[in-house]
Amino acid sequence: MNLQKTVFCLFIICLSIFKDSFAQNYETETGIFRDHHIADIFKKFPEQKLDFFEINQNYRIKAHYKLQKKNKVVSFATSDGSFKKYQVFAKIYFDLDGKKIELTTYKIYPTPAMYRKLVFLPIKDMTAPEITYGGGRYLDLNFDDFKDGETTLDFNKLYNPLCVYSDNYSCPVPPKENNLDVRIEAGEKLPLNKQKH
Repeated sequence: MNLQKTVFCLFIICLSIFKDSFAQNYETETGIFRDHHIADIFKKFPEQKLDFFEINQNYRIKAHYKLQKKNKVVSFATSDGSFKKYQVFAKIYFDLDGKKIELTTYKIYPTPAMYRKLVFLPIKDMTAPEITYGGGRYLDLNFDDFKDGETTLDFNKLYNPLCVYSDNYSCPVPPKENNLDVRIEAGEKLPLNKQKH
C-alpha cells in the first residue's frame, strides 16, 4: 500500500471514530436534557409518565434565518381562550423530508431579564393529535446560536406545554404559519397515561 492510500485509509478510520464519538456524545447530551425535563415535570405532576421518540440525529437540522422587524408584536391565542403577546424574532428556513419549511420564532413580550436570550418556537406537526399533543409542542432556542444567518434546530428537544398535564395552565397555541404538513417524529410524545386530545 502506497503512502497516499495509507493516509486516505487513516483519514477514513479517524472520520468513523469521530462520527461514532459525536453520536455517543449527542445521545448523552440529549438524554441529560430529557432527564432534567422529566425531573421538572415530576416535581409538579408526579403521576405523569412521560414518553419520547427515540433520539434521531436526522432531526438536528441546520437552518437559515432572517431577522424580522424588531417592533412587531403579535398576540397568541392560548389553551384557555386568553391571549399572550410575543415579539416576532426571525423566520427560519430549512428542508425536511424533501419539503422546504418556513417557521417563525418569537421572544416573550415584554421580555423579563431572565428570558432575554430565549427564542421561542411553537409548532404543530402531522404527528398530532394521535402521537403528540394536539395543541402543539415547543422548542427553546438561544439568541446566541443565531449567527451569520445560520442556526440549528434540534427537534429531539421538542417538549410539551404544561397544559398537557393540567388544565390550570394557559399555554400559547402555535400560529397557523407554524403548523407543518410533515411529521416530526422527534421529541416528546403524549404522556403514556394521557388520552389524546
